[in-house]
Amino acid sequence: GEAEGSILEWESGTWLGSHRGHWFHTIGQRQGLRLGDGPWYVVAKDPSVNTVWVSHDQRATATTELRLHNSVWRQRPEGRPLSVRIRHGEALLSARALQFSDNETSATVELERPEHGVAAGQYAVVYEGEVCLGCGVIATSADHADIEPTLPSLSADIAVSGAA
Repeated sequence: GEAEGSILEWESGTWLGSHRGHWFHTIGQRQGLRLGDGPWYVVAKDPSVNTVWVSHDQRATATTELRLHNSVWRQRPEGRPLSVRIRHGEALLSARALQFSDNETSATVELERPEHGVAAGQYAVVYEGEVCLGCGVIATSADHADIEPTLPSLSADIAVSGAA
């Protein structure tokens, strides 16, 4: 179904228009927003109030850190270079580090370069050379140290660049 919600500018909080439901939009999306003065990129969604946040700055969708949950690991890394595949068919991305939670059901992957359009709910598969170490569902992918929202009303509940 459809449920109208607001489209707000990430940097200023300015109302730009409305949408038919946050579930129709994905992080990194550029087409189909029906906004003038583009290009606009979807950078965050707040399902609790059916709001979609957009920015002219594509860097606002970039992240170097992936937090995985519901992870399954075949083995731990042995010191060779790591790579990560996000989204079906995408190229392998170079990674620097892989850190596990105590119970190994979650992990954090640090990418060597920022990746755009990473969203919660996507799968990340981690490789060491040709060996698949394991995979997990991306829970969050926020590392926006240089692009922070300026509105005091934004809270930790808002899905930042990756949470669905």
